[in-house]
Amino acid sequence: MRPLAPQPARHQPARLAAIACGLALLWLPTPWHGWVKMHWMFLGLLLALWAGLVCLKELKGGARPGPTTMTGLLFAAYLLHQFEAHGFDLRGMRFGWMDAFNQGPGGWLPCNGEIMCPTDPQSILMVQTGIVWTTFLLAMTFRGSRPSGIAATGGLVIVTALLELACGALGGYHAGLATAVVLLGPLGYLWWRRVKESGFPADGELAIGIAWAAATPVFILAAGLPTLIWGAVPEWVFDLFCVAWAVVPFGRWQVPVGLSMTGDALPGDEALGT
Repeated sequence: MRPLAPQPARHQPARLAAIACGLALLWLPTPWHGWVKMHWMFLGLLLALWAGLVCLKELKGGARPGPTTMTGLLFAAYLLHQFEAHGFDLRGMRFGWMDAFNQGPGGWLPCNGEIMCPTDPQSILMVQTGIVWTTFLLAMTFRGSRPSGIAATGGLVIVTALLELACGALGGYHAGLATAVVLLGPLGYLWWRRVKESGFPADGELAIGIAWAAATPVFILAAGLPTLIWGAVPEWVFDLFCVAWAVVPFGRWQVPVGLSMTGDALPGDEALGT
């Protein structure tokens, strides 16, 4: 086992500022926002390459990936899932998940016959980047210093995989199912095994992260009712809700003893013999 090398998280403010600026360029009403709404998932492919490389860089000497190191791998897998669900699915359809949801479960909601209700490209953008991208990027920045944030990323993967598999069992193939079966399900299981082997995150932080992930679909529906469906509140309020929700798992300021913010030895990884 390599010794932990405690170091201050002096680079975190710069990284957080870079994340905020990058995501703001996706969300704000810029001249290119119309393009972003329709093509953000292609940017996600580049982000998936970066996240995968970050994970590989941390796997020094053939070490087994622990829960913290696996965050980059889970993020890359989720980004590929987003591309199948909202970019091009196996049938060559764009925004296949949005169309299937609006015509299926979304049809139960009071949409007054509108085609793009309750979801449209803007709301998809904010859920998938405002919640998913923000959560993963924060987890990769704070690393093991926010155990519940690490748990939230694993929870997102597991909950999404279970929902996709359940929908597939009921209705056959839909946009996003293939990557859920091939990537999210197996990686979510592997992540869970690593958590149990390493004992990180601890049970309390693990419960917070998993509960947050399980509550995310309910939160999206609750936030979307007054904004996207009833129109009682401006849609930009829904956007703010999404970003605020992504920050929730990072509210616990527990830093494991001897934590290295550089990746020399990460919480959960050292217990696996890295």
